[in-house]
Amino acid sequence: MTRKKRAALLALGIIVATGGFSLALPSLARWGLSPEARSGASPGGSSPEQGGGSAVVPSGPAGADSSWRRVQEGQDVHIVDSLGNRVPLRSYGEIIVLAAGAVETIFALGGGDRIIATVESRIPIAPAEETARLPTVGTVSRVSLEHLLMADPDLVIVDPMNPDLAGRLSSRGIPALVYNPASVKSILEHTEILGDLTEAGPEAREVVKILGSLLEQRQRDREGQTPLRGLFIYTAHPMQAFASTSLAGDILRLLGVENLADPLTGARPIVSPEYLLTADPDFIWGAMSLQSVDDILLADQAVTMTRAGRENNIAIIPSTMIMRASVHLLEEIEGLAKKLPSPRP
Repeated sequence: MTRKKRAALLALGIIVATGGFSLALPSLARWGLSPEARSGASPGGSSPEQGGGSAVVPSGPAGADSSWRRVQEGQDVHIVDSLGNRVPLRSYGEIIVLAAGAVETIFALGGGDRIIATVESRIPIAPAEETARLPTVGTVSRVSLEHLLMADPDLVIVDPMNPDLAGRLSSRGIPALVYNPASVKSILEHTEILGDLTEAGPEAREVVKILGSLLEQRQRDREGQTPLRGLFIYTAHPMQAFASTSLAGDILRLLGVENLADPLTGARPIVSPEYLLTADPDFIWGAMSLQSVDDILLADQAVTMTRAGRENNIAIIPSTMIMRASVHLLEEIEGLAKKLPSPRP
């Protein structure tokens, strides 16, 4: 970001986060990668990278294909999101990113110097020491359109909690896309496109190739094993769970878990005490509004009568481990694998 633009953002009253957070997330060096910031790259230039990567990754759940796709229009290629917003496929120099997962992914690819502003976040966005210094344009649900327009970005990446904002920006001549990966496979597809939009296409394709191989290996390691039976819930009164059509449900699939929410109705169905006793989950994980294991244990006596309750296989999982669609989520899955109980005897 130029000094002139940063001064303009501050003059508009856009908050600069002072931070004070620390977040120890593994870096991409774990996979043998050390992407460098391309501060000397020419912003806004066209990119020759128009094709997709060849890495094969496990399929996501039904209906969870990437919400971004490449569309050939004559000699040009555009990126189109699920709402029909489209931007030319090229490198963008000054980007406002309102989706935390996209911020983390862009920084992981070495393109953090392209981000000129983001949103306030109660939970730190990695790398916290860098993102805490970025100007903000409000919160995810309450973004200042005036500040966005005055900042005059080349591109805005919008959070799915505020999807209409992309269309409003596009109508004012500012390219915008809604970032909403619905599966782990979709996160990798978005990572590849984010690389092309920030002149990090080769780095992104290498990351996707390596992570895709790790996921494939995880699937091979599970072959022949009897799956654990589990639930990922986000409220206790009533008990509601994530089905496999959600990102959290897709994570259970990658962990080799039989998601006991799937036979129920809806994307986030209600789990009745009768069904809980019949299904007898090996473990129950809680997130979002649930703050402690007691929130789950005290929700219904039926919980204590399941294997999960009898053997204390109940845990609270930080929401970012299942909700923040970041390339770091692939590392979080490894951490979740270590929390799984032993198979049934």
